[in-house]
Amino acid sequence: MLILGIESSCDETGVALYDTNLDGKNGILADALNSQIKLHAEYGGVVPELASRDHIKFISPLVQQVFADSKKNLNDVDLIAYTIGPGLAGALLVGSTYAESLGIALQKPVLPLHHLEGHLLSPLLSGDLSFPFIALLVSGGHTQIVRVNDVGDYTLLGESIDDAAGEAFDKTAKLLGLEYPGGAKLSKLADNFANKFAENKFKLPRPMLNSGDFNFSFSGLKTAVLNQVNKAKSKILDEQFKQQIAYEFQEAIVEVLCKKVTTAMRQENIQNLVIAGGVGANLRLRREFNDLATKKKFRVLYPPLEFCTDNGVMIAFAAALKFKRFGDTIFKKPGSFDVKPRFEKYQKIFSTRFSKNFLKFLVEICYLFIYKVCRFLAIQKYKPQEISVAVRCNFAKVLSYPDCRYDADFFELNAILAKHSRNVVRQVLDKISKRRLDLDLCGIPRNYLDINFCRLLPNLFYLNRCIFLDQRLGISLPNKLLYL
Repeated sequence: MLILGIESSCDETGVALYDTNLDGKNGILADALNSQIKLHAEYGGVVPELASRDHIKFISPLVQQVFADSKKNLNDVDLIAYTIGPGLAGALLVGSTYAESLGIALQKPVLPLHHLEGHLLSPLLSGDLSFPFIALLVSGGHTQIVRVNDVGDYTLLGESIDDAAGEAFDKTAKLLGLEYPGGAKLSKLADNFANKFAENKFKLPRPMLNSGDFNFSFSGLKTAVLNQVNKAKSKILDEQFKQQIAYEFQEAIVEVLCKKVTTAMRQENIQNLVIAGGVGANLRLRREFNDLATKKKFRVLYPPLEFCTDNGVMIAFAAALKFKRFGDTIFKKPGSFDVKPRFEKYQKIFSTRFSKNFLKFLVEICYLFIYKVCRFLAIQKYKPQEISVAVRCNFAKVLSYPDCRYDADFFELNAILAKHSRNVVRQVLDKISKRRLDLDLCGIPRNYLDINFCRLLPNLFYLNRCIFLDQRLGISLPNKLLYL
């Protein structure tokens, strides 16, 4: 089976082709990745709207590239896997729309995957590992300890209650005046100090080291660094000062991670460990775990360095592993443009003890309210037959990427909505905007409701199908969210 994997959850656009007839890294026929680091460096962090636009710009060329490199064509694809969440709403929607639309065009099944499941299984690219095993997911957005009983069977043992480890690295690097992204630069400073064997006069706390559970907290560690910086403002540009802080900060992170993980392994009576995520590329962390593995006689596995960050390979590989275990029963028919930006509770992915996320619930209620108001006004102001006029978009006439222009509103509404229904929606959204309903609370941009799915489609395929809006001015997919 040939699987096309698409990753677009944050600031990397990743595409890969994986052959399930081959094992491990041998199954990677081709992969392509576009990093947005330079794009966001000017702002000191990821700008969601810019990230979404860049995904639109590069996803089609990257797909063309992997097919050219592998000497395959679109018709050879048996399954299209993509990231459904968590991540940035607009960025996820680009990958979701592309994958689902491609599935419709080729009449191929699709498989939406949890972003962290891709990271979780990526170390298996480096070699076989028997189940169960303990996994440490450590990245810019997540720090979690997971018990992996089998592919698709995961139990969350603990996670960060505030800043993730990678986030703490980047924020601390910024405090030291390092350019974005500063995590890797901070690690390099720390390694330079360690190689000089200089005496370190700083001592930073080890947060929650003896908390008795497997949760993490790195926000206080970042604050401790800030206090040291404020005390030594005159020395902030001194290279040795930066190296000392960086070294002690990295040692604190590594010590906490190692103790929590080894304790979890002992409690669960498991002798296999995988380290995944962007921070999994940290050489100091790897050295410490390798030493512990030798001392305590357990096996540790890491993903290849090039696959530690977000990439399409991990999505295609995770889909391959799930196919080998569950067969085609997990595949779905394309056509649902659903994304889960928050994905807090990991339904059907992790078994957890999480309570319902109130903020997510509140935003979903807001979306439901918007839908109800739009529907009510439309029915009251216009005759049903006017609203039910075939408001449709023939995919065959969609503008191809090279000719596509991006206006200030990000995506145009005009290609989908009829004139009258569009005016109704605009009136409602204007009223809500005046009441300062801030959809950015959950990382959802204000123009999220204006996304035009059709403008995201590339020119790789020719569709003869149409999308019809619901007669009552709503769209049946995805559930609970209103895309107009």
